[in-house]
Amino acid sequence: MLTLRRCGAVLVAVLLVGAAGCSSPQQTETPAVVAPTPTSLETDSFVINPQFDSAFPFSDGLARVRIGDDETGKWGFIDTTGSVVINPQFDDARPFSDGLARVRIGDYETGKAGFIDTTGSFVINPQFDRAVSFSDGLAAVRVGDDETGTWGFIDTTGSVVINPQFDRAFPFGEGLAAVRVGDDETGKWGFIAR
Repeated sequence: MLTLRRCGAVLVAVLLVGAAGCSSPQQTETPAVVAPTPTSLETDSFVINPQFDSAFPFSDGLARVRIGDDETGKWGFIDTTGSVVINPQFDDARPFSDGLARVRIGDYETGKAGFIDTTGSFVINPQFDRAVSFSDGLAAVRVGDDETGTWGFIDTTGSVVINPQFDRAFPFGEGLAAVRVGDDETGKWGFIAR
């Protein structure tokens, strides 16, 4: 019986040691990896520091930027170093295309659109009720209001190349421009060549 008692004691000892060994391994305290949470923008990452109320991509080496709100702000142009090349002075501006940018003086109801060069000088004075950027050397322009005005096309000198006669016109692309004759509901679209 002694051997049975010894076997039982040994068994109990093995179980106790085994149970101690089966407990979860002691973990050493490892510091948690915490992702950095920036509290402010790192200005080292900016090529041109945030300073504009609105900005658009560069085109022909210049980007249009606005200083001020949507209603009263003015548009100008900067170069890739952030230097103001054309002072904010326009009520609206579009990107440069074919070396010219469409700008507007005044609101959309009474203002006029014209085109400037990369120095900010008017090449085509503001005289159009609506105008779109140049494409393939021509720009669609509208003379007259939304209801009775007609669209035609000018070249980069401001000369009328296609007389205003369309109720709507889109820019030229690959030598053709989509134009509409008639109103929004019943008018029909076609294409014209240069």
